[in-house]
Amino acid sequence: MRDSVTRFADCTFGLPALTHEALGLVRCRPVCEIRVAILVEIVDDDEPVRDSLRALLECLGYQVDEYASGDVFLSNHSPESKCIIMDQQMPGLEGLDVVERLRTAGDQTPIIIITGRSDATIEARAQALGLRVLHKPVNDEELATNLEAHCRDSE
Repeated sequence: MRDSVTRFADCTFGLPALTHEALGLVRCRPVCEIRVAILVEIVDDDEPVRDSLRALLECLGYQVDEYASGDVFLSNHSPESKCIIMDQQMPGLEGLDVVERLRTAGDQTPIIIITGRSDATIEARAQALGLRVLHKPVNDEELATNLEAHCRDSE
């Protein structure tokens, strides 16, 4: 059983803000109880977005694996993962296509879809799969809250 800890110290790091504003310091504050060594996987073709998400999640105490495409992710997905953050618009397989393949294979890992496009079709497909869609620019606290809920539900 993994120990749980609460993060008390703030951490500050320089990275492109998830809000895609100018480069600067992003302040991360404790938003939830963190479990030691919880693995979260990030799937996004945009390297700066992956870097920003990784920095945020590591600041919150998560272990992170990242992938630049749905195909690479499907070949390397860890059964230890407690949650997946998946971009919708990617070359090759789109996010919801990857999710459908996971579900068909019986994988029920919680997934948060992120997208920069408002599209009723995406929303409807995600809802049919029981997924939450967060729109870019992603709010750090909203992502952290959703991630904590998904990780707690997957235990």
